[in-house]
Amino acid sequence: MCGHCISSWTNNVWRKFCEYESKTIRGGPFKKRHDILGIPAGNEELVPDKPDTRTRKARYSQMNQMCGHCISSWTNNVWRKFCEYESKTIRGGPFKKRHDILGIPAGNEELVPDKPDTRTRKVPKHNNVFSGYFNCSVQPPYFNVSSEQMYKAQKNLLYPVNVGRNIARETAQTHFILPSDIELYPSANVIPKFLSMIADNKAPLLSKNPKVFPLHIFEVSASSQVPENKTTLLEMLHNGTAIPFHKKVCPECHAVPKSKEWQQQKETKGGKLHVFHVGKRNGRFVHWEPIFIGTHSDPLYDERLSWEGKSDKMTQGYALCVMDYSFLILDNAFLVHKPGIKVYRKDAKRDMLAGKTRRLIKKIIFPELKILYGSRKGCAV
Repeated sequence: MCGHCISSWTNNVWRKFCEYESKTIRGGPFKKRHDILGIPAGNEELVPDKPDTRTRKARYSQMNQMCGHCISSWTNNVWRKFCEYESKTIRGGPFKKRHDILGIPAGNEELVPDKPDTRTRKVPKHNNVFSGYFNCSVQPPYFNVSSEQMYKAQKNLLYPVNVGRNIARETAQTHFILPSDIELYPSANVIPKFLSMIADNKAPLLSKNPKVFPLHIFEVSASSQVPENKTTLLEMLHNGTAIPFHKKVCPECHAVPKSKEWQQQKETKGGKLHVFHVGKRNGRFVHWEPIFIGTHSDPLYDERLSWEGKSDKMTQGYALCVMDYSFLILDNAFLVHKPGIKVYRKDAKRDMLAGKTRRLIKKIIFPELKILYGSRKGCAV
């Protein structure tokens, strides 16, 4: 069902948003940060005669207003139920009682898993979602379709991953947030274990420094099952069916402080979470792009960066370093990519986009970051 909704959204509202975004955000660098945060969603076909561009909430509101008008007929029941549920929860807030972590998986229709992981993701009650009629024999529109046939590829658009991350994060009504990717599966019961650790409120949680909680990331072979706990993960690392994330693509991008020691430490009884090590984004980890549990106080992602251009989290990492964030690495929590170990493959188009991104960061974004956050010895993009 999730994939159907994503595809319907992509074919309509998101398609129009990408067209507008490609003409504005990538049309030229902005001089002020406010100009980035105030970009409305859509183009002249989607926004009112006098669009409210004062805040990002106006942009999100305009996207929501189109929700009932941009649905393929075959997904009408699914999307209608989703919209009803979503309007009663996210926009019906504030919540009286709810988990204090929201996982935000970033992805598009090309990244939707074949077998979605439902172990740690909360979904609406089945009797509410599936009370309508569904034709289960109809295949999703992205089934058996190559990426070259997608609208994004045909129109030569880029995936605005940081726009999606920021919209999702600003809409989240939980205190803690895990902005992850749709193909990364967290270890079992990470949310209640994390909240239990927070409730204990022991050192180094008592530090006055701003802090985030990065998770180790791993890849497993295509024929392997995703490990649910650290004990199983360590066994897979030992027999070679699991490796650190992007070890064969960009090992320095996801190298975690004390990673060897982390892999040598066995899982604690019951899998209870503790802070294993307090790290910093400097030294040999100066280009670290962690995925972490954070809060709404953390710097946002720069929306001028795309998934295809790479380095989409580097600028946020610089801001965290300059602000002297502590990276509280957890002992028994981790993320695992959808089975299949990535290897480096030459991609001329993506290499070209990565070069443009590096120049954009060096000439435009980095000077802005120094004005916004200042500088600190040992911090780099």
